[in-house]
Amino acid sequence: MNKVVTEKILAQTIITTTDYLAGFQYKNLFLQFFPHAEGYVNATKIGTGYNFKHVFNYTDHLGNIRLSYSDTNNNNAITTNEILEENHYYPFGLKHSGYNTNNSQPSYKYKFNGFELQDELGLNWYDYKARNYDPALGRWMNIDPLAETSRRYSPYTYCLNNPIYYIDPDGMQADDWKDKNGKTLNQDQLNNVKVYIFYNPKASGEDGGFGEQTMKQYADYEKKYGKGSVAISDAMTETDFAQDWGDISGTPNLISMNHHGTNQALHLDVDPDGNPETKDGEYIVSTNDGKTNGSGTQGTKISDLPETKGDISNTVLKLNTCNSNNPSSSTMTPGTTLAKGFSKDTDVGVVRGTNKKVNFDSNGNPQPQWYYGGGWQFFKDGTQLSTSQVRNLKPN
Repeated sequence: MNKVVTEKILAQTIITTTDYLAGFQYKNLFLQFFPHAEGYVNATKIGTGYNFKHVFNYTDHLGNIRLSYSDTNNNNAITTNEILEENHYYPFGLKHSGYNTNNSQPSYKYKFNGFELQDELGLNWYDYKARNYDPALGRWMNIDPLAETSRRYSPYTYCLNNPIYYIDPDGMQADDWKDKNGKTLNQDQLNNVKVYIFYNPKASGEDGGFGEQTMKQYADYEKKYGKGSVAISDAMTETDFAQDWGDISGTPNLISMNHHGTNQALHLDVDPDGNPETKDGEYIVSTNDGKTNGSGTQGTKISDLPETKGDISNTVLKLNTCNSNNPSSSTMTPGTTLAKGFSKDTDVGVVRGTNKKVNFDSNGNPQPQWYYGGGWQFFKDGTQLSTSQVRNLKPN
């Protein structure tokens, strides 16, 4: 790959060609540097040969190159005059001025997140592979081709507008599935996930969230399937839920939903603004008209959820919600139960629901109210499976 920059200064035209060859970087056909494990080797042209000098980079946990230095006098000690460049931390990547060590490595321009600064023509943008980033604005200068699938954020927003929490590895679409530490998982990581868990993150005292139970499940599944095998989503809006549903990747064994619900609605957030009169709740519903069968609030129909990126044809969806297949628990409107709806209107292999309420034990495991005649029920393509068919299911 190469880059050609043409500048016209007064009457003179200057053409600069940069070639990138597997880490070796050339300027107008002359080698400038090549990488090593802790930095790079600077190449200075002398006559018909080169003089090589090791330069070491100190990087922080975000991949920012904070300090570059070289033992120029070969005395095995580094003094301040051997520091080539320093970059103090700024969340959006703009370089501090006025007190940094002067730049003594003009050919090496890899800085914020380890990406190359494009300072030609005075633009000072970073090349993030998929897009160009302006640290002065904290915004992308072009939108992602998949912007329409990430409607909750501006297509120009960098790191979901939170660079202290997130990093962007390639300038591509953000993925909101996270691990237990809140770190966003990239596409390569999502392709290896075996268990996806949707959950209500509110604390137990705040309308009964399921954060504690979810973390216990996370630990159990990670122990079973290995590190990096579990992803969690705390989506509480229909838009967020739909996007995260569509982002399910790979060939997962299990999708789990730890939410409140009724026989025709998955409750993401019943009353976001605290005023029940506004009917602004967020729901995923199995009714024909897309409204909840209780309050009549408009929700998102299961049939309107996007197709998943991954193959879920052999995946079990566990609806750990109350009454997901209990037609008598609340008055039904035209449509089907939540469990049958997910089974009929998505590509998921098998759906597990229940005809009664669900309680969680001290280990975070959901249990239907068996003492009221409750039990797990399984569905495939909208039809309930028989006892013998359930026995033949692969355990998850």
